Amino acid sequence: MVEPAVRMIYLVCDPNDQEAIEPLEDHLYDLGYEVKMPPHDGDARLRADVHRQTLTMCDGVLIYFGQGSHQWVEMILMDIMKAPGYGRRAPLDAQAVYVAPPHTRRKERFRTRSALVLRDENASPSPDILAPFLEKLGPAQLTADA
Repeated sequence: MVEPAVRMIYLVCDPNDQEAIEPLEDHLYDLGYEVKMPPHDGDARLRADVHRQTLTMCDGVLIYFGQGSHQWVEMILMDIMKAPGYGRRAPLDAQAVYVAPPHTRRKERFRTRSALVLRDENASPSPDILAPFLEKLGPAQLTADA
C-alpha cells in the first residue's frame, strides 16, 4: 500500500505577524496540510537558505500581508518567480497574498497578476477566505496515482 503524499503550504509572514497567523496555521494543519513557516531567528544566511529551499519543495505559498510592508510582499513574490533558479522543478499549484489588517490605502489598492489576492476585513484571520487558494492547491493528501 502506498502512503498518501501530504501537500505542503509555505505560510510566509513578517516576524511581527507570527502570533496573528496562528489561527490560519492551525486551520491549515487541521485540514491535513503540512505547514511550513519561515525562520525568523538565527543566522541570516541560514534563514535565507531555508526560505529558498522551502520555495523549491512546497506545493503552495500563502503570503500573509499584515504588518509587513508592500515592498516586503513584492520581494516574496519575486522570490517565488526566482524559485526555478533555486531548483524548483514544477510550477506552484497555488500562490496567494492574504491581505489582512491593519488596513491602509496601499493595501486596499494592492493587486497582482502573479497570485490570488484574498482580502480579510475582520480583526482576526478568517479561514473561510482561504477557499479559493485551497481549491487551486487541491486536497491535503494525494495518492501516488493522483
